[in-house]
Amino acid sequence: MKLQSRIVVTEEEAEKVLKPLGIRPETRHGVAIAHVFHDDARYQILMEEMKSMGIHFNEEKRRVYETEELEAAKFFHMVPRAQWGYPEPQDDYEQKYFDSATACRICGTGAKQIHPLSVAGTPRFGRGDIVATFWIYEFLVTDRLRNIIAEANLTGMEFWPIIAFSGREQERALNGCWQLHIVNELHSMSPTTKFPSVKLPRGARPCQCGRIGRNIPEEPLRYRRLDLECAKDFNKSSEWLGGGLDTAQLKIVSRRVYDLFIKNKVRGVDFEPIILES
Repeated sequence: MKLQSRIVVTEEEAEKVLKPLGIRPETRHGVAIAHVFHDDARYQILMEEMKSMGIHFNEEKRRVYETEELEAAKFFHMVPRAQWGYPEPQDDYEQKYFDSATACRICGTGAKQIHPLSVAGTPRFGRGDIVATFWIYEFLVTDRLRNIIAEANLTGMEFWPIIAFSGREQERALNGCWQLHIVNELHSMSPTTKFPSVKLPRGARPCQCGRIGRNIPEEPLRYRRLDLECAKDFNKSSEWLGGGLDTAQLKIVSRRVYDLFIKNKVRGVDFEPIILES
């Protein structure tokens, strides 16, 4: 496993710091995007150069696995490559589509979805078949992927319609896309899993329920084998994780999901192997 950063700067800044290091970024609309592995000596030099020049940049880190690591795994953390859209109406979607009785009474986090989501516009999948929404990180899929999953008889999920947001009482389902609604929830991760603390906004603090204040582990997720005996093909973690006050349950999938997606060249997600412990 190797750590890689996706670094975004302006094209002008790329000429100053990327070009001298021999790093060739993708450029479009005045933006330069470079992918650099952390074990590349140029990564540390680049970080120091941008800091000394006062260059503000966006950095997204991801773990890249060798083929042997992926082939040996039994379960995976399924991570979206892109997000699109958010539930509507923005000011009260939680009241409309989630059961407040299932949320923490102190922080209000963790309500379960009980109604199909409503979105403005039509989901943009690009060249892929699956994308996650902003805020709640639920997966939306194309008709193609829905049929692939259904024909393989995978378990642990349902396909819910996606409602076109119009502000009217009458609901209309969008054609050609669905929510991949995962219903199976796992036991807690292994006690050896380390959750980084999140820097919360002033006045906020971690909740005793554990649904606010913990981030996604920087290392691969860990589960005890015994705790995955209840696992289906699609699962949600019992933990709610993420930066700031926006947390969500992680999506954990079986080997069958990984093999099916690879076989059918499904784009839109990355798979990170999960470490199994005795």
